[in-house]
Amino acid sequence: MKILVEIILGIFILMSGLPGFAQKKKNPEEILKEIKQLEAALKSKQNRERSLLEQVEDLEKEINLRQKLLTEIENQKQQKEKKIEKIKANLKNTTIEYNTLKKIVARRIVSMYKRGRIADWEVLLTVKSLSQARVWLKYQKRIVENDRRNLKLLIEKKNSIQTQKKRLEKELNEKEKILAEKRAESKKLKEKKKSREKLLARVRQDKNFILEKLRTRRLAYKEIKNRISREEKRRKTFASAAVAKEFEALKGKLPWPVKGRIVSSYGRHKHPALKTWTENLGIDILAKNREVVRAVSRGTVRWVTWQRGMGNLVLLDHGGYYTVYGHLSEVLVASGEEVVGGEAIGRVGDSQSLNGSTLHFEIWKGTTHYNPATWLR
Repeated sequence: MKILVEIILGIFILMSGLPGFAQKKKNPEEILKEIKQLEAALKSKQNRERSLLEQVEDLEKEINLRQKLLTEIENQKQQKEKKIEKIKANLKNTTIEYNTLKKIVARRIVSMYKRGRIADWEVLLTVKSLSQARVWLKYQKRIVENDRRNLKLLIEKKNSIQTQKKRLEKELNEKEKILAEKRAESKKLKEKKKSREKLLARVRQDKNFILEKLRTRRLAYKEIKNRISREEKRRKTFASAAVAKEFEALKGKLPWPVKGRIVSSYGRHKHPALKTWTENLGIDILAKNREVVRAVSRGTVRWVTWQRGMGNLVLLDHGGYYTVYGHLSEVLVASGEEVVGGEAIGRVGDSQSLNGSTLHFEIWKGTTHYNPATWLR
């Protein structure tokens, strides 16, 4: 099977492409089936007129999938490099052992050649008793056995070196294949991002597009609230009071989830072009593309999903307080994981964002949302 397929088999979180559908671990058959379905869907849509929003979302889904694939390729490359280094270290040690043993065997052969078998008989004739002869013979037997062991070890070490060299060559070839796949995938990803940027440049001034994006964001808020409601119903199964107290004590002292500045604040806003009122249940922080996003406090990952209007999203539970991280280009955690404050949970992107590369950040207590800016230090 091709190396690309091997890499795909390692992907454990794949964008669902459906609002509110959580990402979770899938077996290889499911992953390959989803890829084929996405390709078929994209091909069929080429034969009919699509809305601007559909075109942007299709591109974002493909970019997201390719980004995950590229990340997995990089992981595979790093694993190969570690394996290669380990084989090199073993090969070096085995070669040292082989050379040392070779010298020992060589010295014994030279000694035997110089001394010859006549010297052995001379020694034997000089012994004064039967017991001395037995000791000498026993000693000679041990020397012969040791020589045999050394020769056997010498052959084994030589075979081991040859085997390790072959394994090293194989791993190096596989690494080269992975690097070729990475170069090809990087090129495809770059092309897709250019296509999306061109399309976004066309549609960002389109009122219908903006209205539709705002509508999908409202739906995303609704999905987040529904998910939190479900988590709250399960709250009795969690020992979370200590975590909640810890989070509450950090009000006004929480670290920023990402380096940047707020470009869209919490609350109601009047859209300058549409003249309509919209509500932001969190804040949007402008940051460098793919900047690391970190958990603001310890908690549990309750939800990893992709949503229209929010892109890749992570929901953390802090004992009844919740933080939401949206517009991620990459997710680095899985549902159910425990995280500590400052731990990397994803990377900033511009998926489903009207403001470019931003992190959408929310804070909730139960189903009540708060202004995150008042909690950050």
